[in-house]
Amino acid sequence: MSAPLRKTLFVLLMAAVAVYAASHLRGPNGLVALFAKQEAISQLEDTTAKLAKSVEEQEKRIQAIRDKKSEVVIPLIRSRTNWVRQGEFEFHLNEKEKKAGTPAAAPAAQ
Repeated sequence: MSAPLRKTLFVLLMAAVAVYAASHLRGPNGLVALFAKQEAISQLEDTTAKLAKSVEEQEKRIQAIRDKKSEVVIPLIRSRTNWVRQGEFEFHLNEKEKKAGTPAAAPAAQ
């Protein structure tokens, strides 16, 4: 094989490799898709971290309820039973007044 023919074949082979590489780097498994997948993974890791923190906070709250800590249990009981201690007053707003932001009190003293 002569030198000019080798150079020509080498240039054609390099051109074919360049076209092949360019077409596959732009395809569905190319660099753009890789960056999109990395971004999706990053978002999922952030979501996972937030959910893990939420689970940890809920586990602490559940443990506080199991330990019968008064600062956790009493507000929980009061919210579920509408319990008002002696000497306290409870005020309720109507839905219209809540939206309007006008203070209207309906005391329920016990």
